[in-house]
Amino acid sequence: MRPVLKIALWVPLGFDRKIPKIQYKLFARKAMTSLSCLIRAVQISLAMVFALTGTAASAQTNVLIEACNGLKSATKRAECVKTVKAQTVPTTVSAPNTSSIPTAPTAQAPFSLNGAATICETVLTKLAARHLEAAIDETESTEQVMQVTWPGVDGKPPTYCGVDRESRRIVSLGKGDKAIKGAQLTKLFSDREKFERERKEMANGNYTNFVAQAKQALTKDFKDPSSVQYRGLFVSGTTLPVLCGEVNGKNSYGAYTGFKRFYTTADGMIMQIDSPKENYALEQMWPKMCGAKTTDIQE
Repeated sequence: MRPVLKIALWVPLGFDRKIPKIQYKLFARKAMTSLSCLIRAVQISLAMVFALTGTAASAQTNVLIEACNGLKSATKRAECVKTVKAQTVPTTVSAPNTSSIPTAPTAQAPFSLNGAATICETVLTKLAARHLEAAIDETESTEQVMQVTWPGVDGKPPTYCGVDRESRRIVSLGKGDKAIKGAQLTKLFSDREKFERERKEMANGNYTNFVAQAKQALTKDFKDPSSVQYRGLFVSGTTLPVLCGEVNGKNSYGAYTGFKRFYTTADGMIMQIDSPKENYALEQMWPKMCGAKTTDIQE
């Protein structure tokens, strides 16, 4: 999607191809629609980066069910839970059958729904307030992974988070074929850590890393990135920080083409440079991307 975005919105400095005005505007409108969808997708991603009941008979029953959930075998887990729920809990709970309920490891507490939900909530922080709504999806869970789920609210689908029973680390976010896992999940966590680090830096007034990355993303395809000139730089937005301003680069003949407005995110996923012929798309998107200035950047 990224190459298409650049072709649709970015006429490189010094590029002198003529596009019929009507055709360009139709093209620009389609590009803006794609860009708006991409912005929404990024916002949903950032939200994921920051975010993500049955009635028990008694406290004793809850303890036994927690122990059952620690079993690796799905069959044994189901049998164990069924047996516990079928019992009428007496005043004094008899000792559980050690053949069906695991003994607590000496190194760490038994793996349980409570523990798995807490692990998920370190990433899906907004779910911490709904901790008691967490449940185990027995259909999606395996001997190796406990699939924790929270019911959807406000018309949104349920949230799923898979936790490895041994390593007690998150191994998936989402359900089935749409679940984020493996290298994709590793990248998501890496991006989250990077974003959190940069967000803390910017909250303390340090925009150095953000500006450097945004400039690199903006000029990586320029003829001579080292000769690029900037003016009027500022950062807009907080949830999705954007570097805005004007840039002056050289064309293929080595001559500067003049300052042109631009905006870009740190990774260049959302980026646009004013066209020397038309600026319809940029004019339409500029207020949305650059209309919430947070600070000026001194060169």
